[in-house]
Amino acid sequence: MDDIKFQKIQNYLNNLFRSEHIVLKKRKNIDDSVEIYIHDEFLGLIYEEIDENEKAYQFHMTILDEDLKNELIFFFSTFFIIIYFFSRV
Repeated sequence: MDDIKFQKIQNYLNNLFRSEHIVLKKRKNIDDSVEIYIHDEFLGLIYEEIDENEKAYQFHMTILDEDLKNELIFFFSTFFIIIYFFSRV
């Protein structure tokens, strides 16, 4: 992926998600994809695909089951803190 396309994709994603924190990083020794981050958090990979002379870019993200469990714990902890706070008011 060339530098111009690299920058266009990064700008596109930041505009699409109204963010300034999406950053693409080149991969070592691999030219068909780039890493995508928000701040320092790795999100996934964007692959350049060419099919029947048409170029497209695919975003691949893995979500671990363990991450979902941690997210639920965070959600319920936050929920109970809010309930506690409003019960004290």
